[in-house]
Amino acid sequence: MRCPKPIQGALILAFLVSFNSPIPAQEPVRTGDRIRVTAQGIKRTTGTLRAVDQRLVMLGGSGSPAIQIPRDSITKLEVSRGKRSNITAGILVGTGAGLLLGAAFAVLAVDAGGSSEISNQEAAAIFAALGGSAGLLIGTIVGASTKTERWQEIPLDRLRVTVGPQPHGRFGVKIDVRLSI
Repeated sequence: MRCPKPIQGALILAFLVSFNSPIPAQEPVRTGDRIRVTAQGIKRTTGTLRAVDQRLVMLGGSGSPAIQIPRDSITKLEVSRGKRSNITAGILVGTGAGLLLGAAFAVLAVDAGGSSEISNQEAAAIFAALGGSAGLLIGTIVGASTKTERWQEIPLDRLRVTVGPQPHGRFGVKIDVRLSI
């Protein structure tokens, strides 16, 4: 049995859309970036990176006081790489659900009606194509309108603060918040 044209089109569209997601760039973390910190003794905290010193990571939000998290208690550090739509997942889930529901409906309808004009396989293919097309449309709309934040984990061994000699014979603290991945 050949795959109906609407299903072929939906599969090709889902395949092409899946390549639309950009690969996250390997950017450094900077003061002002939105980060998510998991630490011992506190719940996972999300905020804007305000400062880092030898002992603390300081987060702040718009209009909220700074949160100070001891560096040695941090178990996981992530940086936000922006929001993305869920269109690919919406297309795949919507199309898959529509195909299955359409085929199941066809089998139940043909069995209940006792019609000999159309076989179960033909009815299943027709209703699967219709259900898949409807699922594709609904999944695309829902996926495109739903945004989720992309988080990139930062290895903790790259979070550094150095105290020592600086250029021109000075002594000071060097905070390295440009964490490369």
